Amino acid sequence: MKELLENLEDGIALLNHEGRVVYMNKFLRERLGKTSNNGYYYETFRSIDLIGLIQETLTRKEPLEKTFTYKEGTYEAKTFFSEEGVGLLVKEVSKKAIMDTLKKEFLANLSHELKTPLSVISLALETLLYEETEESKKNLINRALNRIKELQNLIETVYLLTFWEKGKETLSERVELKNLIEEIINDYKEELESKNLRIFLQLKEKVINGDREKIRLMLRNLIDNAIRYNKKGGEIRILTDKEENSIILVISDTGIGIDKRRIPLIFEPFIKGEESKGLGLGLSLVKKIAQMHNAQVHIQSQPDKGTIVKVKFPVS
Repeated sequence: MKELLENLEDGIALLNHEGRVVYMNKFLRERLGKTSNNGYYYETFRSIDLIGLIQETLTRKEPLEKTFTYKEGTYEAKTFFSEEGVGLLVKEVSKKAIMDTLKKEFLANLSHELKTPLSVISLALETLLYEETEESKKNLINRALNRIKELQNLIETVYLLTFWEKGKETLSERVELKNLIEEIINDYKEELESKNLRIFLQLKEKVINGDREKIRLMLRNLIDNAIRYNKKGGEIRILTDKEENSIILVISDTGIGIDKRRIPLIFEPFIKGEESKGLGLGLSLVKKIAQMHNAQVHIQSQPDKGTIVKVKFPVS
């Protein structure tokens, strides 16, 4: 155990109630310029600005944390109080920040590299579709176009979740929910037919101010879920209306549903229903787009009975 602590890539120190260092691993010794791992008092942490944190932990008898810089690095320090004294954990976070930057650069490049060929393929297929082509070939082309739209939707979802910049949105467009919903439903004709799903639309002419493309992405994710997780021969109902000072959108399905224990977490990235496929990004994006438009999203669901999603947009 001692050897494991000694070679950790994080700093570990144990101090008694008098503030005397009982143990300090290699990570901290190297940064503090010490040759042994005990015999020092908490003043030895003065150079890395942790004396106050240790003193306060001893006084308050509760865990504390802080972020600090030392030389060219950024660190997180956490303390833990016990009957034996104080435990100190120091983690370098600058490496994590570098990795996060590299990850974002990679995703930006990947998004661009995927979007370009998909756009070219989509354009070529659409050109073929409007030429005199046999009906069977048109069906194949439509299937390919639908798959491309799914990929483009996924790429856009990942990109927005990674590079979301609050305050950079354009919320001044007039967005007609009825037209958008009908366009998206038309894109999913094949999926609706293959699962023999019945769809009921009660769409009143309701207009909100917002970012049309982001609203489209939100609607597409909600409708995609209602189709993807529905049962064969099931139903989907979509309603738009006015309710007090809100424009409401309600999408209900008769699908597999969500366990009530998972509902509070369902809007977190990579969280999904137990039987769900995919990356678990769709509802996370739905929540972000709703927040951007000062809208609220509510979910009711029961396993094996279905799900109801209600979005309330403020009246402009």
